[in-house]
Amino acid sequence: MTEPSPEALLRKRFLASLSIDCEKWREGTGYDLEALAALPAKAQESMVQVLLDRGLRDWRDVDALAQVESPSALAALREALQNGPPEVRMRIVRRCPQLVDAETRTASLLRALDEAEPLIALPAALDEAAVWHPAPVMQALWRGLSERDAQVAPRFAALLLHLHGLASHRLALEHRPFVLRFATDDPAARAAAIAELRQRFGYCLP
Repeated sequence: MTEPSPEALLRKRFLASLSIDCEKWREGTGYDLEALAALPAKAQESMVQVLLDRGLRDWRDVDALAQVESPSALAALREALQNGPPEVRMRIVRRCPQLVDAETRTASLLRALDEAEPLIALPAALDEAAVWHPAPVMQALWRGLSERDAQVAPRFAALLLHLHGLASHRLALEHRPFVLRFATDDPAARAAAIAELRQRFGYCLP
């Protein structure tokens, strides 16, 4: 029986790594980028096509395309930066800064702050906002305090405390009782918490 070639073994390893079960998802296990990097360029391009046929689903796909950096891979990343889901866009900003100008970076972050799901893309968006927060981003955080739901608004409040120098980390754990006041869908209670936050910062409007 003929032994499979080294290239065939590498292809098999990478393709097998595309199957992400619950444990791999929970542990943050990525695709086998070592196997992908070891493939010759033509074989890498065939793996890129596999990813594109599946559609870019999350950060793992971004990392694999960034590993290859072929014209087709970079074109797919640019397209996803404009039209992909928030988690994918945030990963591209972080993993491929050479593809992102300041305007695109801000626009992508604004969309994520407005749309991202709490357990999927929002953590990455808040990490990004902690280091990239021009005026439109700050305005989006304030807007989210009143417009986003009780799961998200406390995280925005915590980040604003951090960005104003009142918390050592974006989670603002030292202000947790106050931050949890934003975990309500009662408009009056939310408005009162926002008013107090503004008072703590010493101004009336964001």
